[in-house]
Amino acid sequence: MGDLADTAAVAEALLPKGSAQITTVVKSDAPSLWCGTLGEYQKTGLEWLGKLYKMNLSGILADEAGLGKTVQGFFAHLACNEGNWGPSLVSQNFNVLKWEIELKYWCSALKILLYLGNPGELFKKSHHHLLLMDTLPPTALKDLWAIACFLIPGISQSYLDFTKVVQSFILRRSKIHVEKQLPRRYEQVLTWTFSNRQKSMYKDFLSQPRYVC
Repeated sequence: MGDLADTAAVAEALLPKGSAQITTVVKSDAPSLWCGTLGEYQKTGLEWLGKLYKMNLSGILADEAGLGKTVQGFFAHLACNEGNWGPSLVSQNFNVLKWEIELKYWCSALKILLYLGNPGELFKKSHHHLLLMDTLPPTALKDLWAIACFLIPGISQSYLDFTKVVQSFILRRSKIHVEKQLPRRYEQVLTWTFSNRQKSMYKDFLSQPRYVC
């Protein structure tokens, strides 16, 4: 238990606190492979991920403002600054194609392989785990216990203070805290006129009987 407490203490020391969660005092440039810019809160997340990697620690990025650029920038950081070109496994139940498109756009120098199937065997071979959440972490004990097992394989169930341990590995950021750094969103309404054929098809559609089940 002493080793576990020491590991949690190291993770806690690396975790940004207060305003440091959304701003960074290190004005470092984005990795050279990164084809774009990073916001302050994204640089903060990238620096934190880099420190975890140096210490061979796992972590959880719980970010309501989006996860893509921070993690994709981390892949560029590993290649540029750590000489680690992978492979890195990103396991998702949704938005897989979106991640593939964004990685090719922001980190075009990286090779990307889209794998459809059970990543269980591949996951067992990984040593550095990063859990991504687009919502704040759960509070139920069973969920926190599952997270603890993910972060620290082999943790004993007799270690009752695992909730405190888990908190040391989580960087939380909500939209309300970083909304000033988010790019503006614009809506554009486009209108068009049906062709004669489209008008005919639309009239036929409207004339069809409606059924309510």
